[in-house]
Amino acid sequence: LTSRTDGTFQVTRLNTYDTIPATFDEEQTRIMMEDVDIACFGSPSAVEAWLGNVDVALGIENLPDEDRQTAGNGDVLAACIGTTTAKACLESRRWESR
Repeated sequence: LTSRTDGTFQVTRLNTYDTIPATFDEEQTRIMMEDVDIACFGSPSAVEAWLGNVDVALGIENLPDEDRQTAGNGDVLAACIGTTTAKACLESRRWESR
């Protein structure tokens, strides 16, 4: 954002948060892989973070994308807050639309 020059106000940008992926400890990873049926995603970065944790749990985080796509998603259904997030799930090729 830039300041406007045709008014009597000034705009100051404040970054109020930063998107940082969650990393799971051993117990959280076990729960993610064994006990979760539905994952609710509010953003494409949340989808990316989930899949990153799945990849670590499966020991495939260093494989090429096309190899990881066949590994699945932790065997969960995805519930998405909107179409952009749903598109991220579908584009990951680890979910299909139902």
